[in-house]
Amino acid sequence: MVMKNYIFKQRATWCVFFSLMYLCCYQFYQNYYIDKYITDAMALHNESTVKSAAKVQDLFGENIGLKHNLMHLQAENHALVGQIEHIIGYYSGEMIKLGDENMILKSGPEKNK
Repeated sequence: MVMKNYIFKQRATWCVFFSLMYLCCYQFYQNYYIDKYITDAMALHNESTVKSAAKVQDLFGENIGLKHNLMHLQAENHALVGQIEHIIGYYSGEMIKLGDENMILKSGPEKNK
């Protein structure tokens, strides 16, 4: 009877040992595949992030170029507006002179009569 009790304890100990070993191995197995899944997802996310960052950087450079062009065109527009205003001022003065000369010419023959 003592022998059977000893064998039962030994079997129970082995059962507990193998159960714990199974649980540890299963946990390592789960951790490995979860880590592999996370690593693959992160690699995929990193690829898309790198592509997005490159696009953002290209668009940022293009935006700077467009801002430079806009400032250049605004300065050019301001200079052209100044030139047009100068020309309008000059020709409005000439128109006034011509109008005065026209009035003199129109009124001149009447005064001579």
